[in-house]
Amino acid sequence: MTDRAAPNLPSRDLDATAAFYAACGFVPGYRDDGWLILHRDGVELEFFLFRDLDPETSSFRCSLRVDDVDELYRRILDAGVEEGTVGRPRLHPVRRESWGQRVGYLIDPDGTQLQLIENSPASSPPSLHERPRGAVPYLFLPGSAREALGFYSSVFGGELELHTRAGFGREDGSPEAIAHGALHGPVPLFGADEDTSAPIRTGGTVLSLLGAADPETTERWFSRLSEGAIEVDPLQQRAWGDHDGQVTDRFGVRWLIGYSA
Repeated sequence: MTDRAAPNLPSRDLDATAAFYAACGFVPGYRDDGWLILHRDGVELEFFLFRDLDPETSSFRCSLRVDDVDELYRRILDAGVEEGTVGRPRLHPVRRESWGQRVGYLIDPDGTQLQLIENSPASSPPSLHERPRGAVPYLFLPGSAREALGFYSSVFGGELELHTRAGFGREDGSPEAIAHGALHGPVPLFGADEDTSAPIRTGGTVLSLLGAADPETTERWFSRLSEGAIEVDPLQQRAWGDHDGQVTDRFGVRWLIGYSA
């Protein structure tokens, strides 16, 4: 069996969603009353029915890595989607980002943001800026994304990349708010600002760094994350022999950190 991951995205009207993405080059793979699956080459998008979705406040987003980002972008333009900073659907032009890849953006009719990322050539050597494989936490913070990602960069190391809303051509909210931030390094993280003063909402989510580093590095990470923390369960040896601890850091993000004895 081939491992795969597909984003689950909202749709107020599955018929309208199917028609919109069909015009952009996607073909149907499965459909029932509450679910829609679309394909384009190796890319799969899954949509669930969400009639009460408010596209103005939607924070749904995903990234699509494709070999032919220019062809996909032209196909979306040909479908009648215009470049701009307001309205839905809309496009932001493909540009080369600081990490080397070319990226464009599609905001679909339901307010979902799709990041259209050009795959790096297969012959390109690995680099710090190479996109990590697998799931990467994406933190939506109440106006503190710059501070939080800067703090995590000082804790874990790596290179920090920050893009403001003004830099993305957005006119909503503060122009200096972070529209997208990324920490590239041993602990990859994404983050962005939300237009709210409420604390970050993580529910039962815990970011696990069990066995991610040697004991000395793990102890250092835990100590740094504990600075100004909201809650700390000390890093200690457990009955089964391993060491672990939990910390809810100053930004409200909960971590489980440990190493084997």
